[in-house]
Amino acid sequence: MNLPLNILGEDPPGTDSPCRFDPPTISMLIAPMPGPDAPEMDAVLQAISNYTGLELGVRVAPEEGTEAAWACHVEVDGLPYPVAIWCDQSEDVQEATQDITGVECPWLLGIESILSPDDPLTNYINLVRLIAGSMPDIPVLHDSGSGHWLERGRIELDFMHEDLEPPEDILWRIEVHDRGEGAYDVMTAGLARCGRAELAMYEVPEALRTAAVECISDLASLSLELAFPDSSGTLEIGPDLVVRFDPREPDEEDDPLIAVVIDDDTEAGLEHPAHVLDAIGRGDLAVYRTLRRTRQTTLRAQATWSIFLEACSAAIASKHEIDCLVQVPFEQVDAEDERREHLWLQVIEVKDTSVEARLVHEPRMVSGIDVGWTTTVEAEEVSNWLLRTPDGLVGPEDVDIEQAAGEA
Repeated sequence: MNLPLNILGEDPPGTDSPCRFDPPTISMLIAPMPGPDAPEMDAVLQAISNYTGLELGVRVAPEEGTEAAWACHVEVDGLPYPVAIWCDQSEDVQEATQDITGVECPWLLGIESILSPDDPLTNYINLVRLIAGSMPDIPVLHDSGSGHWLERGRIELDFMHEDLEPPEDILWRIEVHDRGEGAYDVMTAGLARCGRAELAMYEVPEALRTAAVECISDLASLSLELAFPDSSGTLEIGPDLVVRFDPREPDEEDDPLIAVVIDDDTEAGLEHPAHVLDAIGRGDLAVYRTLRRTRQTTLRAQATWSIFLEACSAAIASKHEIDCLVQVPFEQVDAEDERREHLWLQVIEVKDTSVEARLVHEPRMVSGIDVGWTTTVEAEEVSNWLLRTPDGLVGPEDVDIEQAAGEA
């Protein structure tokens, strides 16, 4: 969409980090609007003002400068950059919305802004809240940067809750491109709007493809909290997992900055971290998680503990082929850096508000306990839980928090 509006303002300073840049690329949300008539600009702006309780700084785009029905530039307290809003029609969006939600939406609002590179996730959450909260009739939001379709139920569950928030990977998607002869390119799409280089692993063998998808998604999350070094430095991303990053400037002006993830051992000449992916694929090791993701997973696991206990009781009583697993953080008190290791235990008995659980894997950092060690686990000790069923995995993110609160 060609808009004669500058949402960047003055050129901001750049950054010296080889895998970061400022400003990020533009983020765009598409909001399909129900009803036969085009939404009026004044009504949309009034709805935003009513929701925020703030007066808006508004600049209207000249009619001759855009193909949209109307367009404007809005400044909202709490958002680091102005927001461009425009109204238009799209048959593709209309058909997709009808398929996904069953709602006829002949008109759409486009919302464009720039996320703060300091905290793009919070900025993105606030932007989604602003649009969804101001216009409750919107059945779905389409994120053109990640490709995600955020249905109203998911928005209410992940974005509008006071304490809980969506995972970091709401900001990007993972693409897998078949190169033929059993090799794949695995890369992110969406990190550029966070002010980060898109991550890539090239010519990944079929046997390592799943591990590559898992690894690159975890690395994308870590990029929000850690400044990745250039190819002369290394980064420990997990116990005994060390990688390098090879930032590469784009060939075309509109292409994103890319950082290729490789092994610490550069002599192999591979454009993917084969040793790291092999370890992850065997299940021996895992990539560190961000503090933010750990906090959110812990909140969800504890908030849905009653649902987990009920599912475990039913599984044990019926002897169904369901593994009930609970994750608990353990501190290595003798370690210099006070790292925590999150260990998985299998539930063997359900009590009133707790479970008896058995350790199922060998700790890598915590000493003094071995596979088979049992303990009682209370809700406040849990950092995650998992149900492994014949139909797939179920975790806290799959449970309605409001339902769990009502049954607690």
